[in-house]
Amino acid sequence: MWFLQSGLTIQGVLVQILAILVVIFIVLPFHEFLRAFIAYKLGDNTAKYHGQMSMNPLIHFDPLGSLSLLIFNFGWAKPIFIDPRSFKRPRRDLALLTICGPISYLIAAIVGGIFLNIIILIGYPITIAYLSWIYSFLSTYIIICVRLAIFNLIPIPPMDGFRILELLIPTKYIVKYYKYHNIIVIAMFILLIFGFFDKPLGFLQSVVYFSILKITQFPFMFFK
Repeated sequence: MWFLQSGLTIQGVLVQILAILVVIFIVLPFHEFLRAFIAYKLGDNTAKYHGQMSMNPLIHFDPLGSLSLLIFNFGWAKPIFIDPRSFKRPRRDLALLTICGPISYLIAAIVGGIFLNIIILIGYPITIAYLSWIYSFLSTYIIICVRLAIFNLIPIPPMDGFRILELLIPTKYIVKYYKYHNIIVIAMFILLIFGFFDKPLGFLQSVVYFSILKITQFPFMFFK
């Protein structure tokens, strides 16, 4: 729980909450919109039929997923409806649809990285008060997006990692997998909540975060 961290200032709390709200009402809807759009292009119009091919945050809002994001810094939107029978090549198309989940968060993080570098270009070093707030907000926003991309690969529902795991399991073992499915999911949630994955996920988060900063910094190097 991020709000229990020591040394957290009022500014830090406000920035964190604002960044989470932006993610809930913009990034999560974009995540599901992109999935709905890709599904539509692959031949499945189920999500479009249910009005989910939209950026309207109310359509994609999931109370439990949003609360989890506010408390634990990882969460989800309401999953779109899909009908794999509409796909020409179901396993391949499901894989493509699944991969676009983490990619959507990385796209959102890259957009944040571009704006962050614009702020640095305008007011480097960051000494003006409002620029400092914006810089802090964008940094937090990028970290949350990167964290969501990484957490999204953990094989627990409704994360895309769960769907990837289903696709990787050989057909002959799928029945055995579903027999112990609930136990596996509960165990993964417990390990996640009690910080078992904190170090490896934190390492991956740092690598991806600084990689995005490096990538988005490159076009602005010519203006300094």
